[in-house]
Amino acid sequence: MSSIIEAAEFVSRWPGQGIKFPEFDPKTSQFSDDLAKVVEGYETIKYLEVARPAVFDLSELTPENAEDKLRAFAALIALQGSPETGGLSALAKAKNIALESAARHVANTAGPMVRYAIEQLTPEFEQDARTYVECVAALPDDFTAETLLAAGTDVVTAYQRAKAVVIQLDRVSSFIAATSTLPTHSVTIEPVIRILRPASITELAKLDAAHATPANATLRALNPIYWTAAREGIEFGINTLREAAALRKRLETVTPQQIPGVATLR
Repeated sequence: MSSIIEAAEFVSRWPGQGIKFPEFDPKTSQFSDDLAKVVEGYETIKYLEVARPAVFDLSELTPENAEDKLRAFAALIALQGSPETGGLSALAKAKNIALESAARHVANTAGPMVRYAIEQLTPEFEQDARTYVECVAALPDDFTAETLLAAGTDVVTAYQRAKAVVIQLDRVSSFIAATSTLPTHSVTIEPVIRILRPASITELAKLDAAHATPANATLRALNPIYWTAAREGIEFGINTLREAAALRKRLETVTPQQIPGVATLR
């Protein structure tokens, strides 16, 4: 699958994630291509059947029309192909070219609408993040399956709730990662802060450490990065890939003088 087809497939799945296709660009408040219609055009071409091989119809063949029938069949083979000719038919090649063109139209139209899509995901995301933080607060600082069970029913229930919410948080994080297939969003995929907003280099370092440090299976089920954010009071928030990259760059370029309590030699 080409990258542009992958992008169109990603956008076509937005409604299944609770994202309504906008009919205008919310960034400029101007009407633009209707994304729903653009995707519909792409899917129409995608599901167009062009693989039927040409079959010579003998039912109406007569000595008088045999040559005309044969010529018509030759034209059909040239367009549609036959099992004997092999390879892609002209019709199949045309479909592939049209599909690539339609996919590019989908990707170009959807690119400026990513922030609009994020806004639709945000209310449920914020509720899930609050639930996760509340559940993590009820858990012991350092736990394994054994210590979790020993802590009692309420703690186990909180763990199970947090575990279920992680699936929803991961879904949003994966959505942001997939936007890398769209024009203007094709940057390096940030693995740590797609849905987190650390406020300092110290907070970012803790998240990076959680990402890099192996964890036991019980903690892995809660996602060590989210766990660290919840325990450290780091904000949950959905970033575009460019916003995440800019946030990381800003935090990593902090100078020692900007860190409270750090003295420097002059």
